Amino acid sequence: AISPLVDYPEETFDRVMAVNVKSVWLGLKIVGAELVGRGRGAIVNTASVAGLRGTPNLVAYTASKHAVIGLTRTASLEFIRHGVRVNAVAPGLVATPWTADWDAQHQAVAAPALHGGTSRPHRDHGPSSFQTGWQGLRCRLSRRSACAACRPDP
Repeated sequence: AISPLVDYPEETFDRVMAVNVKSVWLGLKIVGAELVGRGRGAIVNTASVAGLRGTPNLVAYTASKHAVIGLTRTASLEFIRHGVRVNAVAPGLVATPWTADWDAQHQAVAAPALHGGTSRPHRDHGPSSFQTGWQGLRCRLSRRSACAACRPDP
């Protein structure tokens, strides 16, 4: 839901937190225990640039992504001594069928969280690199993208 904090529905807040935070916690708890037992491994959580700064009118989403970053940092400190790395990626707005229908209000709400525009998913980097964002992130951070699909919209 896109709504000011004081008008945000409690049921929606609870649902977003359950999906975005509790699922990550459960994944870290279950998979982390398995990887710690093996003595090696890596976990990559999906956060968002919304978790790195405030985003007006996206109360639950922003809070949940801040929580994902906190869980990632905590797990990283606990698991590293057992040979397990824990990191998070924090993508910005990605052009998908869901965001394509956003009106001007949605775009204005998301704009403060964007770093250089909207990314576009594509096949050049393969499905796993899109899911973890590594290739696209490298292209966007370097600002000299090898492929047109990684270049942010103007």
